[in-house]
Amino acid sequence: ETVESLFVLWRQTADERYRDWAWEIFLSIERHCKIAGGGYSGLKDVTKREAVHNGKMESFFTAETLKYLFLLFGSGDVIPLEEYVFNTEAHPLKIHPEYRAGAEFGYVPEPDELDEVYAQWMSIPGVPNKAVVRKRSLARAHLLRRKDVLTYHPT
Repeated sequence: ETVESLFVLWRQTADERYRDWAWEIFLSIERHCKIAGGGYSGLKDVTKREAVHNGKMESFFTAETLKYLFLLFGSGDVIPLEEYVFNTEAHPLKIHPEYRAGAEFGYVPEPDELDEVYAQWMSIPGVPNKAVVRKRSLARAHLLRRKDVLTYHPT
């Protein structure tokens, strides 16, 4: 989670210190966790000066840690955070246009404003039961507009 946080902070601020800290983490992993025969191992006790390997490489190491390190040191346009979110296992998921409307404009759109968003939605092949999705989304937007559920405070 530390490397993930550094990735998001760097992408949001472009502050190079987050990359510097991530580089130190990478060097520590190389120094203490790399196995001579190939691969990496976790450590039995990170508070000890001498690294004692626990003999296993956790799946999150390749699925998350290395992926976020790659994204940190690659160009900033790979998997843009404006278009994708990451799930708990660091898999990028494209933000669907239906959900992007409120995020882009900072409010829950009125039902008639959703027409353009739904035009994009309806054009996507393979979306099941589009009429049901539209009705549920309109109902959700209506519920969010109730004052006891959501109040929008512009800054």
